[in-house]
Amino acid sequence: MSYTHLQIALASIEAGQIDVALEEIEQHLAESPLDPEGLRVRAAILARFQGRETDALHSLDALAHPTSEDHLLRARLYEQLGDFDAALWVIERLWQVTHQPTHAQGVARLLLKRGDAARALRFIDTLPDAPTWHIWRGDCHEALGQSSAAISEYQIALERLPDDPFLVPVRTVLQEKIARLSA
Repeated sequence: MSYTHLQIALASIEAGQIDVALEEIEQHLAESPLDPEGLRVRAAILARFQGRETDALHSLDALAHPTSEDHLLRARLYEQLGDFDAALWVIERLWQVTHQPTHAQGVARLLLKRGDAARALRFIDTLPDAPTWHIWRGDCHEALGQSSAAISEYQIALERLPDDPFLVPVRTVLQEKIARLSA
């Protein structure tokens, strides 16, 4: 039984043989240059190599019908390249289409990362009330040097977090932030 280049590439990824996977996916795309699965696999492989982000973006550019996951990878690649404006543009468009909380967090994270805490706070203020957004508000206030507002948001988040053993680390981080800002 013979395997296709795509099958070998996928098996090589599972085995941690990324160089072999890249060779196999390149051969697959030489035979089927517009195969969406092949393009996605190539982009994912290239994203693992520092300095190959642009090549990964070219694979994503060739997709006729990109998915949300493709857009997330695109945003990550732009971020790896240091192009926070392009990464933000992609994730904002994705948020506008999907309204997925993880995409909203991506918008807030990128705004904070590029030093635009005020805009991040305005964005977060448009979202439904939830403990997660109080944490993000606290982070924004902290970035803006507004310690008392940050403490207040962190305390609200602590009060509203569900009593869940998986959230113990989150509670610990919030308590540490409050203690640090109160000192």
